[in-house]
Amino acid sequence: MKETSWELQGGLKFRVTTPTTVDEYSALAGVRRMDENSTGIAVLDDAIENVMYRGAFAEVRRALATKLAERNPNVPRQTKNKPGAKPGTDGTIEQVFDESEGKYIARIAATKGVDVATFQSILDEIMATNAALPDDSNDKIKFDPSQRERKGPSSTEPGKLDLETATALLVQGPKKLRISLARITEITGTPVELVDTSDPEHEAKNLRAVAFAVKAYRANPLAGLKA
Repeated sequence: MKETSWELQGGLKFRVTTPTTVDEYSALAGVRRMDENSTGIAVLDDAIENVMYRGAFAEVRRALATKLAERNPNVPRQTKNKPGAKPGTDGTIEQVFDESEGKYIARIAATKGVDVATFQSILDEIMATNAALPDDSNDKIKFDPSQRERKGPSSTEPGKLDLETATALLVQGPKKLRISLARITEITGTPVELVDTSDPEHEAKNLRAVAFAVKAYRANPLAGLKA
């Protein structure tokens, strides 16, 4: 055992005596209840659990919240004005999430009058898609102890005006819609990808895709979007 130094926020420091060997750690940990995830080595079990909670748990929860938002566009995740953000040329202020993934998932369940466990099939779909990704993909959810700290996405949800404008664009007919989307792409440089009617969730997915595109378009000083 040895005395080690640790630091809180703002440079505050403290010292605690910690193990220097696996045997010392195991002696402190004592006898553990074994389950299907246990390795029988306390320090390894704790390390795996720590990485899972710090990484994969957050990423899986985020993926489920995103999927539920896509399938339930009428129950969007709560947002607030981004701290320090100033109104844009159209008077709107950039929004950031004001509701954790966990709270949003629980609210969707409450709104539907079901248990959160009802979303297991959706989570299974997410993980099946994830399993098909190559191991070196940045989008793959995986056990990665090399990541010391993980942060949530910086992207924000489209606001009410974005959703209203997207709805207006989607109902104006295929020809006019193509013209509008071409204009958006010309300004933002990012093509708007829509799914066809063979996808049972095409309406929700397309509304979300166009709303995000509208948001990016409005943020560009060259924009002058009209529905």
